[in-house]
Amino acid sequence: LNGEKSTSYLINRVNQNFCDDKKFIEWYSRLETFLVFFIDAASRIAKDDPNWVIYLLYQQYKNDSG
Repeated sequence: LNGEKSTSYLINRVNQNFCDDKKFIEWYSRLETFLVFFIDAASRIAKDDPNWVIYLLYQQYKNDSG
């Protein structure tokens, strides 16, 4: 990058087997509706299919209090 500072990332946690977590499935069902409306070519998945691995990527910001 010719001396330019690139952005660094930190992976805090990676969870798998979300399909076994009922609360996650409920949350993901609500998120999935949002995804279908706002992301081109998004489609729903079969939440009871154990072959799916769902990764949630997000950027966490820190404020002055931590």
